[in-house]
Amino acid sequence: ILRSVFGVSLLPANIVSTTAAMLTSFSLNKKAVFRGSDDGSHRQQFVQFIAVTLASIWFVQGGVIVLMHGLLSQVLPGDFNQVWIIDNVAKIIGIAAGFVWNYMWYSRVVFKKNGKAKDLWREAKAKARRVLKFLERHWYIYLTLAAAISFTLALVVSVGQSVWFDEGYSLMLIERPVSEIISLTSVDAHPPLYYLMLKLWVSLFGTNELMIRASSALCGAASIVVMALLLRDLFSKRIALIALPFITFAPFMLRYDYEIRMYALVMLIGVVST
Repeated sequence: ILRSVFGVSLLPANIVSTTAAMLTSFSLNKKAVFRGSDDGSHRQQFVQFIAVTLASIWFVQGGVIVLMHGLLSQVLPGDFNQVWIIDNVAKIIGIAAGFVWNYMWYSRVVFKKNGKAKDLWREAKAKARRVLKFLERHWYIYLTLAAAISFTLALVVSVGQSVWFDEGYSLMLIERPVSEIISLTSVDAHPPLYYLMLKLWVSLFGTNELMIRASSALCGAASIVVMALLLRDLFSKRIALIALPFITFAPFMLRYDYEIRMYALVMLIGVVST
């Protein structure tokens, strides 16, 4: 209603609507859902509840909404690429993320009978350390999985995307002999490396549009691997593991990883040279 009727922008509309819902949520959760203990800790419970819920609706849910809003704008085909559809799909995904966050904190901290937040926090940190140690032991499996996800997502995003002018230029150029490609690019802004690689790729795998886009997606996936190795060398393996999901699902990278242009290759060369 705030978006469609009153024209309120995305994040303020989300903050106002979810804050209104929060006013009744505390009493319903305490009395009906979790039935927290009545040991005189109402004020402490309410403060914890407010902190957890605000973090959920303003940061967890809000962050997911902004992320999905940008990604869905690129992914959805034209018939579905409408503001109200994108708003509500992003909102539903954000609510789902908020559900998980809220339940974990409500059940284990806020409304836990005779529970101590410090003990639970120590337990959570210990579990996080065990998970990180497990991932560190299986570093290369995790890294390979991230690269595979990046490659697959880039191709999924590309489905239904039409070939635009610059991509058409790439396809036209690789039909020329190698000597002519070098000659034409000598008066262009772009060096010939990408076009020569693309020409070789097409000679091996054919001219199917998705297969051609896979050449860029492969460079994007390779960039993920090199970025993680770079982070490991600059900082630590644990830092690289923590950063890996962020670079794997970065919408900006996914957007350019499927272009029939040199963008993904440039990113790979830049990270390798670093």
